[in-house]
Amino acid sequence: MYWFLLSLGSALSKSLADMTSKKVLEKMGKLVVGCISRGMVAFAALVFVFFQGIPSIGPGFWKAVLITGAINVVTTLLSLRSLQEGELSLVAPMLALSPIFLLITSPIITNQFPSFWGLVGILLSVSGIYTMKVQETRLGWSEPFKAIWRSAGVKDALLVAFLYSISANYDSIAANSSSPFFTILMVNTFIFLCLFIPALNQPGLWRLTKENFKGLSLMSVFMASETGFQFTAFQHAIVPYVISVKRSSALLSVLWGRQFFEENKEFVSRLAGVAIVIAGLVIIKLFG
Repeated sequence: MYWFLLSLGSALSKSLADMTSKKVLEKMGKLVVGCISRGMVAFAALVFVFFQGIPSIGPGFWKAVLITGAINVVTTLLSLRSLQEGELSLVAPMLALSPIFLLITSPIITNQFPSFWGLVGILLSVSGIYTMKVQETRLGWSEPFKAIWRSAGVKDALLVAFLYSISANYDSIAANSSSPFFTILMVNTFIFLCLFIPALNQPGLWRLTKENFKGLSLMSVFMASETGFQFTAFQHAIVPYVISVKRSSALLSVLWGRQFFEENKEFVSRLAGVAIVIAGLVIIKLFG
C-alpha cells in the first residue's frame, strides 16, 4: 500500500506541475520557464546527492546522460509550448502516451519486443483518444482523430511522448550506472546549461523571474516531488506498477483543466476517453 500512495503522490505532483506550468506560461516565455525550473530541480537533486554521496559511475553513464540530456532539452521546450498553446485536458493525456511509443523504440534500442497484451493496450489507448472527440463522428468516423490532430498543442505533445520513449531507455541506463538522484542532477544540470545563455537574452528576464518567483518555485517543487515520489516508490514495488498508477495524472489534468482554465467543452467525453487511455497504458505496463 505504501508504494501505491507514493505513486499517487507522483501522479498528483505531475498534474500540479503541468497545471502550474500553464499558469506561469501565461506571463513568461517557455525558454525562461524551462531554464529556471530545470535549474531548481537540479538544485533539489543536489541536496539529495550531498547527503547520499556521489555514487560509483558505471560504463555508459556519461554517454547516456548526454543523449537523454540533449533529447530533454528539446522535450522541455516542446512540452512547455504544448501546455502554453493547447488545452491542459487535451495535451496532458497526449504527453502520457510514451508507453505506446516505447513498444516501438524499445525493440530498436534494447531489443525488447511487445507481447499480445502490449498490442491490446495500444488499441485500448487509441480508442480512448478517439472517445475524447467522439462527438465529431457525426462528420465521419475518422473525424475524432482529425479533430485531435488539429487541436493546438497536440502535435508538440505527441512528439514529446515519442521523444520520451527514446530518452526513457537512456534514463534507465544512466540511473542503473550510478544512482537515480545523481542522474537527475546531471541531466537537469545539462538542460539548464543548454538553456541558460539563450534565456539571458530574453527581455525583462530578471523582472519577470522576480514577479513570478512563487509560481516558478511551486512548479519546480512539484517537478522535484514527482520524481522523488516515483523513485522512492521504485524501492517498494516494481516499475510497471508504479508507472501504471502514475498515469492517473492525466485524469487529474482533465479535472484541473475544467477547474482552473474553464475547459468545459467535451468534459465528459474527455474524462471518459482519458480513463480508457489510462486503462490501456496500465495493461501495457503490467502485461505488455
